[in-house]
Amino acid sequence: MRVCKVDLHVHSPYSRVEKDVLRRVISSESYTLPEEIYYKAKKRGMDFVTVTDHNSIEGALEIAHLPSVFISEEVTVKFPEDGCSIHVVVLDINEEKHREIQRLKDNVYELVRYLHSENIVHFVAHPFSSVDGKLRKEHWEKMLVLFDIFEVRNGTQKEEDSLLLERILKDLSPEKIEEIANKYNVAPLSQTPWKKSMVAGSDDHSGLYIGKTYTVGEGPSLSAFLNSIREGRCKPEGRGGSYLTIGHSIYATG
Repeated sequence: MRVCKVDLHVHSPYSRVEKDVLRRVISSESYTLPEEIYYKAKKRGMDFVTVTDHNSIEGALEIAHLPSVFISEEVTVKFPEDGCSIHVVVLDINEEKHREIQRLKDNVYELVRYLHSENIVHFVAHPFSSVDGKLRKEHWEKMLVLFDIFEVRNGTQKEEDSLLLERILKDLSPEKIEEIANKYNVAPLSQTPWKKSMVAGSDDHSGLYIGKTYTVGEGPSLSAFLNSIREGRCKPEGRGGSYLTIGHSIYATG
């Protein structure tokens, strides 16, 4: 059976800076043009290409006419009880779904129900990384109940974090998920919430690491690849991150 490789986490200039203090210095988190992302990804062996900008599909739409491109985005999602933000990547969407996702993103529970109802493949990006400084143990535990797919390898996150996350996910059991669900009164939406699918992406902001961290799944079609992610028949591949990787990215973006 043919396999496919896809970098599921890449940024273009349409990833606008979210934090006010940084917005005074730069307007975007990346200056790599969508077309450059496409050709670098294909050159490095990616079978399909997507762009996952923050709360925007403009970058993906800009190259949507090219072969093997699908539309995605990285959504800033909030826990409504305290406003804690996490990042969730949604794959293979259209403009109508983007608008609905943006409407629901301030309530993680409503958004997850919508994504399940529409059969949209989605995953938690860099689960150990706090987006706004509010991430606590209770948010992490709720994520284990709410989400079935996690980014266990991220090109900008430390390798040791990836290994720890993978161990945690593999050690889950029906009893553990039930315990957490009862603790927070949060119901899982899948039939086997203790079985997690694990993906990878470069999280490239600089153009340096596109296609160097990626997910391997079944092919040759995009639908087969996405189904392999849904069903956990995929694996994260490529390089993990380090402080040196982060430094290189910041320097290149600057």
